[in-house]
Amino acid sequence: MKANIIILIMLVFWSCKDNTSKKTEVAESVTEVKTINQSANVDAFYPMLNQMDLSTMEVAAYRKSATDIVHHRNKENGRKASPILTKDSWQYEGIFRGSNFVNADSLKQTWITFKDDLTYEYGKNKEKKGGGIYAYNFDTGLLHMVDNDGNIKPNEYNVKIHNDLIILEGQATYKDNNIQAKLVRSPPVLK
Repeated sequence: MKANIIILIMLVFWSCKDNTSKKTEVAESVTEVKTINQSANVDAFYPMLNQMDLSTMEVAAYRKSATDIVHHRNKENGRKASPILTKDSWQYEGIFRGSNFVNADSLKQTWITFKDDLTYEYGKNKEKKGGGIYAYNFDTGLLHMVDNDGNIKPNEYNVKIHNDLIILEGQATYKDNNIQAKLVRSPPVLK
């Protein structure tokens, strides 16, 4: 009987030790997966890029979910774009990302254009740097955006529009609640 108890205790200790090494292996593989990082150079990417410490698996899951949402919302509203967004281009004037502020000087000639076909393009000066699909609900003020680049996570914003000014407030859905941006209406950059 005592021998059985001693063997049982040894098995428990042995299995706990084995689980610790497995946890270490899993932690190391998760660290390796986190390959997507924020660029230090705002001009290099879409200025609203906000994906610090996200794994490629998280980005892929977010993109799948967001793409389904965008298609559903656009079907729901009859695939109609909002003229208030699509009339002109929008130029970035400032971005708060956490406690960091990117001012208008750093964002000069950085723009985004929402199109009637429910796509968007963004760039700097007259150079297009990327684009994607979007869904905007005027009643709720929610804007969903999915970039064409598979490495960029989707975004969801609460949009506040006043005349020729837009404020984008990031939502927690895709971990954007640390970001806000101010954009002003500008003539279309690309035609």
